[in-house]
Amino acid sequence: MTAAGISRRAAERRTITPELAVMLAEARRARGWSLREAARRIGCTPGSVVHWERGRRAPSAYYALKLVRAYGLGGPRAARLLDEAVEEAGMSSPWREGQRRR
Repeated sequence: MTAAGISRRAAERRTITPELAVMLAEARRARGWSLREAARRIGCTPGSVVHWERGRRAPSAYYALKLVRAYGLGGPRAARLLDEAVEEAGMSSPWREGQRRR
């Protein structure tokens, strides 16, 4: 267990690949946005954007979709981000089953 009380395995599942993290940083920079501006448009904190861009944490499915829309990601880049976010979701998450809550 880690200091936060979660297993190392669970902590590892909450990260994204370095390539995906770099892609997120490049997509933000291509828009000419600061961390603060990206966070404002996505609806999160600048710290969250930093964690995603450094590969420390995977965005939830909710934020992954917001990232796709804000950064204008399409095709394989969008699919890859959404796949990694869904993998990060808990076992009981409706995203894991491909369903949204009603």
